[in-house]
Amino acid sequence: MTHEDVRAQLTEAMERRRVELGLTWRQIAAKSGLSIEALRSVRKERREITPPTRRALEIGLEWPRGHVTAILESKLASDEAEPELRDDVERQLWAIKELGRDKRLDWIRLYRQQLAQEDAG
Repeated sequence: MTHEDVRAQLTEAMERRRVELGLTWRQIAAKSGLSIEALRSVRKERREITPPTRRALEIGLEWPRGHVTAILESKLASDEAEPELRDDVERQLWAIKELGRDKRLDWIRLYRQQLAQEDAG
């Protein structure tokens, strides 16, 4: 993965977390101690993410210490492990590289939940 791909993955994770928490970017900026402009620069991949900025993001997004670094480092692995794919639909979802790893995993989880609901109902 390129540096740009890694940063895009972090941006996606940040957005998902913001939605989970039900917060605006202004609220996250206030909690983190970052200016809204600095936060926007991180999200738009224009700003280098220093250790203090990483920690501020973790505070603002209520992530544990080291979470941003873990996201960045895990995304740098060139040979991402493919999850166990159970059928053709999951293989097709996994093949959509433009979605990014986390988004593809989310769609596979949703698909599996739907199948479980259909089996239960």
